[in-house]
Amino acid sequence: MNLLHKSLIFLIVVLAVQIAGLTVSRYFLMEAEKQLEKVTYSHKVVSGRDRITHAFYESMHAAILMTLTSNESLGNRLDEIAIELPQTIKELNDSKFASPEDRRDLATISEITLYINDEIRYLRDSISKSTTPDRFRQGLRFVNLQVAPHLDDLNAAMAALHKRHVIIERQSAALTKLHDLYNTIFNVLLALSIVTTILTVIAFILGVTNRIKVVNENILLYAEGRPLQAPLKGRDEISILDAQFHTLSKLLSEAKAKDDAVFGNMPVGLVACLEDGTIESFNPQAEKLFGLSPTDDLRIQSLLVDGTIDSGIDLPEGRLTEAVRTRWVRADGTHFPAEMTIAKFTHDGTNRALVALLDVSDREQIEQLRHEFVSIVSHDICSPLSSISTCLTLFAEDAYGTVSDRGKRRLEVAEKECARLMRLTRDLLDMARIESGNVQLDKTECSVRELIESSIDAVQLNASSKGITIEGEPTDLYVDADADRVIQIIVNFLSNAIKYTPDGKTVTVRAEEEEDAICISVIDEGPGIPEDFQKQIFERFRQVKSEDSKRGTGLGLAVCKMLAEAHGGAVGVTSEVGHGSEFWLLLPA
Repeated sequence: MNLLHKSLIFLIVVLAVQIAGLTVSRYFLMEAEKQLEKVTYSHKVVSGRDRITHAFYESMHAAILMTLTSNESLGNRLDEIAIELPQTIKELNDSKFASPEDRRDLATISEITLYINDEIRYLRDSISKSTTPDRFRQGLRFVNLQVAPHLDDLNAAMAALHKRHVIIERQSAALTKLHDLYNTIFNVLLALSIVTTILTVIAFILGVTNRIKVVNENILLYAEGRPLQAPLKGRDEISILDAQFHTLSKLLSEAKAKDDAVFGNMPVGLVACLEDGTIESFNPQAEKLFGLSPTDDLRIQSLLVDGTIDSGIDLPEGRLTEAVRTRWVRADGTHFPAEMTIAKFTHDGTNRALVALLDVSDREQIEQLRHEFVSIVSHDICSPLSSISTCLTLFAEDAYGTVSDRGKRRLEVAEKECARLMRLTRDLLDMARIESGNVQLDKTECSVRELIESSIDAVQLNASSKGITIEGEPTDLYVDADADRVIQIIVNFLSNAIKYTPDGKTVTVRAEEEEDAICISVIDEGPGIPEDFQKQIFERFRQVKSEDSKRGTGLGLAVCKMLAEAHGGAVGVTSEVGHGSEFWLLLPA
């Protein structure tokens, strides 16, 4: 049951009890007030009867005295009594508490009163006009004959009326006490109702606030990492909220434990910092890398030896930078290389950044050893190979005596293998220089036409041996580049084209100007390259696999790609199986 239903039921029950008590007490109070009003009416009847009786006798005395004195003030008093008596009777008759018997007696009294008033008025008028000395005797005789007989009926009616109401009037004191008692009970119940309502509201509020307090304490306990209190019982919103918080805290604790396990065991160092570079926290791997405590007051820029970090770490939300090779300083002053990536995020309305550092010390040592090995081996191989190639050429030309045809064929095979080995050595040297950053480009403004002609001259002899024609389309374009390196790329493209183009076919070299770039293309009529292999041939030691594929080092196109990228350009191929291939070199204009 939710809080709304609880509060409504609670309120309805309390109000129902209070309303019932107040209604009952109010009913008895109103009944007592009615009885008091009846007593008041009875008192009016009793006092009215006395006033009427007194008024009648006063009017008769005034009429008799007028026979002696002819005083006009007595006549005025008679007129006043004639007005007062009907008004008094009417007030009693109009009361809501007048019973039918009361109204019957009052009607009788009213008739007699009107009659007597008329008779007395007649007597007054007669006496005022009479001049006889015997007016007093006449007045007495008139009263005895015309008025006195009706006074008995008047007294009888008023006696019956008086008898009924004098009994009720005597209950006035008891009814007043009863009314006061009921009034006191009503006031006490009203006060108790107000107090009960206030206490009920306070009790309900305390019950709700105490349950909310439990939820709040559970939140504080969770924030401090301590066990939570037992879930609240019930089906109201607060107990449901507390149960949901227990479930959520369990899920968050499990997620936090999982995150701690993941981030704590990651081989990558993670450093969380503010937008200005102030370090907030490390993961264990970062602590191990730097030899620092996460409580140390540091800025990430102070740990960087070689490389840059923007002061604002200006990145789009949720984006990662590309991995950058940087060098960092440890607490003991030693340096170590690391690949750095940065991700920006927002927490609590504050921009933050997560810096990931991958220690590449071992990789750097291996690369250094590999570069030294390739350089040493390549140089140690180049000199012997040159000597061997020279000796093979002299033997083939009979410089050391006549060699049989079979021997010359063997010498040709050996010379080709020696040339292939020298190309492999040269490619390894170029790749090692480029990867180590030691390659130096001697850029000058070069004529594209001369670059193409020089490249064609370098492979013309090989093309002629297969009957392949190389056509260079005329061009007047110029490019800012290292001429020897560009020729090396074009020669590699042409050598591959000659290698895979059938005898007697044509290879075309074309140069075109594109948007902010110069594109040099070598187009052959060979078998073409499958689409799924076109992106792989520029990787190291990759060649197109086919039944008639020629042997090669698998490094030539990879070196071409590196040289093109060193120029700020790119290489690529467009090909369709059975329709030849187009290798292109794109250089900035």
